[in-house]
Amino acid sequence: LSNETVRADLRHRWTSRRLVLKDKSFKKSIGADESLVGDVKGYLTRMSEFENESMTVAELLEWLRSRWQGVDTAERGEGTNTDHVAQLVFDPHRTVDETGQALLPMLHWFRSAYPYYHQRCLTCESDETTRLGTLRASCSEEVFAAGRTELYHCPKCLEYSRFARYNQLQKVLGDARGRCGEYSMVFYHLMRALGYHTRWVCDWTDHVWVEVRVENAWIHIDPCEAAYNDKQMYVGWGKKHTYVVAFAAGDEIVFEDVTEHYAADMAQVRKRRDLSDSDLAEALHKAVAEWNQERDPAVKMIARLTRLGGP
Repeated sequence: LSNETVRADLRHRWTSRRLVLKDKSFKKSIGADESLVGDVKGYLTRMSEFENESMTVAELLEWLRSRWQGVDTAERGEGTNTDHVAQLVFDPHRTVDETGQALLPMLHWFRSAYPYYHQRCLTCESDETTRLGTLRASCSEEVFAAGRTELYHCPKCLEYSRFARYNQLQKVLGDARGRCGEYSMVFYHLMRALGYHTRWVCDWTDHVWVEVRVENAWIHIDPCEAAYNDKQMYVGWGKKHTYVVAFAAGDEIVFEDVTEHYAADMAQVRKRRDLSDSDLAEALHKAVAEWNQERDPAVKMIARLTRLGGP
């Protein structure tokens, strides 16, 4: 797909919903910019869209209060009126371990109530579906900020299932169906609602999670795994990291390369990267400059690179 005319035609077919992609990397290959610069600009745009979330902090906390009942009633004692959600709120006097003790019961509940969606048939619940590919989301799915939809066929009931990748909290929470993209978005907003300084962490080997600031350190939280403060867990998965970048939004979008905190061997990471450290720095600064220049005028935030990872 080196011919830009072909790529442009495929992009047109995608936009008009006349193209089904067999794998995610194929969509990247027809994009206008498949470089690291393009990837970073895409994540910056996603972060800016997080700020457009329509679900308010009060609504999000009320959802949690209505769905999660806290620790077992017997442990609290009958008749106890303790606000279990209030116990999750950021407390600057708590240590990292104490914060984990407060958050882990909720994390385990979330993983159970909002399981990772693989490709189960939405009609008969068979796990033996066939993935047909990914297409642009329908107009009705785009109402809930879906950018793409995965299509599956079930050989048992012969029905088709659509798994739209929604980017709106109320829709994700209502459907209780998602993967790391959806659930990291939920926890980015939820942890902020609970008062934590939070950032969204993107791993170029196809995973996303969040970090929260506790005792002047960034603490890893992976809602798909009910994991807390376990940055080396992905090494155990056999992941071969290239880039891991953390993004946070406020008056501006700030981000930094945090690969060194998750990878077991940065020397091996550098061998896998297709850029030298100096080229990486140049690419990230270029991404910031281009995104700030090209961003929608309605987006008031600007992007800023805070630090490059590694010694």
